[in-house]
Amino acid sequence: MKNAVLGSLLLASGSLVGCTVTTLEPGTISMDITLTSAGGGAVGAAQPSDAIRLNAIPVGFGGAPTSNLFNPVGGVYETLTLDGDDYDVWADYVNDNGTPSNVADDFIVGTTSVVEVTVDGVLTPDLVVDLDLDKGFYSMEYQITDGGAPVNCGVVVDQNGISLVATIAGTTYGEDTIYNCDDGAFFSDPFPLGPSVISVSVLNSEDLALGTSAPINAELEEGNDYEDLGTVQIPLD
Repeated sequence: MKNAVLGSLLLASGSLVGCTVTTLEPGTISMDITLTSAGGGAVGAAQPSDAIRLNAIPVGFGGAPTSNLFNPVGGVYETLTLDGDDYDVWADYVNDNGTPSNVADDFIVGTTSVVEVTVDGVLTPDLVVDLDLDKGFYSMEYQITDGGAPVNCGVVVDQNGISLVATIAGTTYGEDTIYNCDDGAFFSDPFPLGPSVISVSVLNSEDLALGTSAPINAELEEGNDYEDLGTVQIPLD
């Protein structure tokens, strides 16, 4: 920290008024991160481009944070050099199905609480945190049928995509993931761990179901887990 004494204009009496200004030095922030699974078991295997993302933003600043990506194995991670200032700091785990450079990306499967840190010098002491992964993914292939016979997306009149709705078992909370019909296989958006009820539908141009699968009971047990639902049959109405 540097203190600078600045001279001001002379007052009417001719005396000099001085003021002391505190200048914070540039430095870095480090975070000692342990990866854990909210389900209590092991953390799901990292995908090739998964990352731990360390984020820092000046307190009260409305723009995007400074973010650095790291190999997601847990350990001590350090930001690039930041200007001396007060920062909100947090880390999150970004799955490779997302876009790691986008902090608002949906494919975040765990995040820490925000901690306020002052940067003033070379290195701020380690913040010791658990990064608890509390979401995973459902994956599947699907087959549309008409009268029991398989049909391709192209022959389904007015089809406008495939919807996978996952609902937390015993609740009304659910999330809907929509993909193009000709994708053939896909995974859901990140979904909370625990038992779920899944339904898969073919949608029309008004987002109404042209046909819906039987309910599927499934469960995500580990943070960053992928639960394969196999090939889901979607009979047209």
